[in-house]
Amino acid sequence: MLKAIQKLLGGNKNEREIRRLWPVVEQINELAESFQSLTDEQLKGKTDEFKAKIHESVAEIEEDQEEIREQLQATEGDTDVGGDGQSAEGQELTLSERQDLYDQLDSLDKEWHDTVEDVLEEILPEAFAVVKETCRRFLGKSWEVGGATMSWEMVPYDVQLIGGIVLHRGNIAEMKTGEAKRWWLLLQFI
Repeated sequence: MLKAIQKLLGGNKNEREIRRLWPVVEQINELAESFQSLTDEQLKGKTDEFKAKIHESVAEIEEDQEEIREQLQATEGDTDVGGDGQSAEGQELTLSERQDLYDQLDSLDKEWHDTVEDVLEEILPEAFAVVKETCRRFLGKSWEVGGATMSWEMVPYDVQLIGGIVLHRGNIAEMKTGEAKRWWLLLQFI
């Protein structure tokens, strides 16, 4: 009976989530295929593009944060011994004004975090495609690690891409192997 109801509703929660993520996986695969024509340097350059996009998106927020920090610092360290809040430059901040500045900083910190999350979500398909293409280029190559020879033998499967997306979004991904989790860790270094 429960399975019949689930089927009417489009499957269980995991099946619905996989169907929802499938277009992203297809986009990753298309991008990874198109990246095969890039040189190694161009592929490496994608990381700088990602960093620049993130930096550009938060630059104004960081300027606002720095301005508030400077306002706080100008009155924080320069107050006289009497403790009346009067700075050497004649600026005076009440406790309420200082609290307002700290509240603004907290709000800007949240805005910064939300903005970075939005950009990361936007570049996710391209970033995953860069890692997938990099894995393809490493396929069969060997190098020495800790005195042992290691050979790269992994290009992520679609199910591993889904696992990586789930982990990236802060959710739990249970899989039969740890491959997606290891692959996702590679994303942390681009």
